[in-house]
Amino acid sequence: RQKIARKLKTRLSDVTDMEMRLSGGDQSLNRPIGDPEGDEWQELLPDSGPTPEEVVTVMKDSESRSAWLNEALSRLDGREQKIITDRHLNEDVVTLEDLGKELGISKERVRQIEVRAMDKLRSSLTVHRDDAVAMFH
Repeated sequence: RQKIARKLKTRLSDVTDMEMRLSGGDQSLNRPIGDPEGDEWQELLPDSGPTPEEVVTVMKDSESRSAWLNEALSRLDGREQKIITDRHLNEDVVTLEDLGKELGISKERVRQIEVRAMDKLRSSLTVHRDDAVAMFH
Protein backbone atom coordinates (compact mmCIF):
# COMPACT_ATOMS: atom_id res chain seq x y z
CA ARG A 1 0.00 0.00 0.00
CA GLN A 2 2.83 2.37 0.86
CA LYS A 3 4.51 1.65 -2.48
CA ILE A 4 1.26 2.40 -4.33
CA ALA A 5 0.72 5.58 -2.31
CA ARG A 6 4.23 6.82 -3.17
CA LYS A 7 3.82 5.92 -6.83
CA LEU A 8 0.46 7.70 -7.05
CA LYS A 9 1.69 10.57 -4.88
CA THR A 10 -1.24 10.26 -2.50
CA ARG A 11 -1.81 9.48 1.16
CA LEU A 12 -1.72 5.93 2.47
CA SER A 13 -5.22 6.43 3.91
CA ASP A 14 -6.55 7.22 0.39
CA VAL A 15 -5.08 3.97 -0.94
CA THR A 16 -6.57 2.03 2.00
CA ASP A 17 -10.00 3.64 1.47
CA MET A 18 -9.95 2.83 -2.24
CA GLU A 19 -8.85 -0.75 -1.56
CA MET A 20 -11.85 -1.22 0.75
CA ARG A 21 -14.20 0.19 -1.89
CA LEU A 22 -12.80 -2.04 -4.61
CA SER A 23 -12.77 -5.18 -2.48
CA GLY A 24 -16.49 -5.01 -1.76
CA GLY A 25 -18.83 -6.77 -4.17
CA ASP A 26 -21.36 -4.96 -6.28
CA GLN A 27 -24.86 -4.84 -4.89
CA SER A 28 -28.04 -4.58 -6.90
CA LEU A 29 -30.29 -1.63 -6.21
CA ASN A 30 -33.18 -3.99 -6.96
CA ARG A 31 -32.29 -6.11 -3.91
CA PRO A 32 -34.98 -6.00 -1.22
CA ILE A 33 -34.05 -4.08 1.92
CA GLY A 34 -35.54 -6.53 4.39
CA ASP A 35 -37.88 -9.36 3.60
CA PRO A 36 -38.02 -10.59 -0.02
CA GLU A 37 -41.33 -8.79 -0.62
CA GLY A 38 -40.15 -5.51 0.97
CA ASP A 39 -38.99 -2.24 -0.56
CA GLU A 40 -35.94 -2.18 -2.80
CA TRP A 41 -32.84 -0.07 -2.20
CA GLN A 42 -33.50 1.95 -5.36
CA GLU A 43 -36.70 3.27 -3.80
CA LEU A 44 -34.58 5.18 -1.28
CA LEU A 45 -32.69 7.10 -3.98
CA PRO A 46 -33.77 10.72 -4.33
CA ASP A 47 -35.51 11.62 -7.57
CA SER A 48 -33.90 14.69 -9.12
CA GLY A 49 -36.67 15.04 -11.69
CA PRO A 50 -39.62 17.38 -11.39
CA THR A 51 -42.36 16.54 -8.92
CA PRO A 52 -45.83 15.69 -10.25
CA GLU A 53 -46.98 19.13 -9.07
CA GLU A 54 -44.19 20.83 -11.04
CA VAL A 55 -45.06 18.84 -14.18
CA VAL A 56 -48.73 19.85 -13.95
CA THR A 57 -47.80 23.48 -13.27
CA VAL A 58 -45.52 23.62 -16.31
CA MET A 59 -48.19 22.00 -18.48
CA LYS A 60 -50.85 24.43 -17.22
CA ASP A 61 -48.53 27.42 -17.71
CA SER A 62 -47.71 26.23 -21.22
CA GLU A 63 -51.40 25.81 -22.04
CA SER A 64 -52.16 29.26 -20.66
CA ARG A 65 -49.37 30.91 -22.66
CA SER A 66 -50.49 29.09 -25.80
CA ALA A 67 -54.08 30.26 -25.28
CA TRP A 68 -52.87 33.83 -24.65
CA LEU A 69 -50.78 33.77 -27.81
CA ASN A 70 -53.67 32.42 -29.89
CA GLU A 71 -55.97 35.10 -28.50
CA ALA A 72 -53.39 37.82 -29.19
CA LEU A 73 -52.87 36.51 -32.74
CA SER A 74 -56.63 36.54 -33.37
CA ARG A 75 -56.61 40.30 -32.74
CA LEU A 76 -54.23 40.86 -35.67
CA ASP A 77 -55.51 41.30 -39.20
CA GLY A 78 -54.85 38.58 -41.79
CA ARG A 79 -51.70 40.14 -43.22
CA GLU A 80 -50.21 40.73 -39.76
CA GLN A 81 -51.03 37.14 -38.75
CA LYS A 82 -49.36 35.78 -41.87
CA ILE A 83 -46.21 37.84 -41.34
CA ILE A 84 -45.89 36.88 -37.65
CA THR A 85 -46.62 33.22 -38.36
CA ASP A 86 -44.19 32.97 -41.28
CA ARG A 87 -41.45 34.99 -39.57
CA HIS A 88 -41.70 33.75 -35.97
CA LEU A 89 -43.93 30.71 -35.51
CA ASN A 90 -43.00 28.38 -38.37
CA GLU A 91 -39.99 26.11 -38.36
CA ASP A 92 -38.74 27.54 -41.67
CA VAL A 93 -38.46 31.32 -41.37
CA VAL A 94 -39.60 33.26 -44.43
CA THR A 95 -37.53 36.29 -45.42
CA LEU A 96 -38.95 39.80 -45.56
CA GLU A 97 -38.26 39.85 -49.28
CA ASP A 98 -40.14 36.59 -49.96
CA LEU A 99 -43.10 37.76 -47.88
CA GLY A 100 -43.08 41.09 -49.72
CA LYS A 101 -43.25 39.32 -53.07
CA GLU A 102 -46.05 37.04 -51.86
CA LEU A 103 -48.07 39.93 -50.42
CA GLY A 104 -47.29 42.36 -53.24
CA ILE A 105 -45.54 44.91 -50.99
CA SER A 106 -41.94 45.95 -50.36
CA LYS A 107 -39.79 44.14 -47.82
CA GLU A 108 -39.54 47.42 -45.89
CA ARG A 109 -43.34 47.54 -45.66
CA VAL A 110 -43.35 43.91 -44.43
CA ARG A 111 -40.83 44.91 -41.75
CA GLN A 112 -43.01 47.85 -40.68
CA ILE A 113 -46.11 45.65 -40.45
CA GLU A 114 -44.11 43.06 -38.51
CA VAL A 115 -42.93 45.66 -35.97
CA ARG A 116 -46.48 46.96 -35.52
CA ALA A 117 -47.87 43.43 -35.14
CA MET A 118 -45.18 42.49 -32.60
CA ASP A 119 -46.06 45.61 -30.59
CA LYS A 120 -49.73 44.58 -30.59
CA LEU A 121 -48.81 41.04 -29.49
CA ARG A 122 -46.51 42.33 -26.76
CA SER A 123 -49.23 44.66 -25.49
CA SER A 124 -51.84 41.91 -25.43
CA LEU A 125 -49.54 39.39 -23.75
CA THR A 126 -48.44 41.95 -21.15
CA VAL A 127 -52.07 42.37 -20.07
CA HIS A 128 -52.36 38.60 -19.54
CA ARG A 129 -49.06 38.49 -17.66
CA ASP A 130 -50.12 41.35 -15.41
CA ASP A 131 -53.46 39.64 -14.74
CA ALA A 132 -51.67 36.40 -13.83
CA VAL A 133 -49.27 38.21 -11.50
CA ALA A 134 -52.17 40.03 -9.83
CA MET A 135 -53.84 36.69 -9.05
CA PHE A 136 -50.91 35.71 -6.83
CA HIS A 137 -50.76 38.98 -4.88
